[in-house]
Amino acid sequence: GLGVLADRLWRADRSSTPVFPDYVHWALGYGVALLAIVNCFTGLAANGAAVSSVALTAAALGTVLGGGLVCAIVLAVYPYRGSRVKDGAGTDHEPATSRDGTSGPVSDST
Repeated sequence: GLGVLADRLWRADRSSTPVFPDYVHWALGYGVALLAIVNCFTGLAANGAAVSSVALTAAALGTVLGGGLVCAIVLAVYPYRGSRVKDGAGTDHEPATSRDGTSGPVSDST
């Protein structure tokens, strides 16, 4: 769909992120997620669910969203460092890259 179109239209030399399809794709994705949450509670209300069922659903949703928030904070504070390597002396540094920008052994021959 729209995500595939955004992927196909992406260019490395663009000056900014275009409204269509990138921002539209982003907004629709978050909108659908929000409507899914609303749908859970309207479905419970339409079927006359007990207050305990609504509270349990809210608690489960809060746990999932809270866990996601904790993960986001942890990743922001401690970013993934999998691309870093340690040399024989234990010094942490970026891996060597070749002249064409790919990882791997660096060679002086072209």
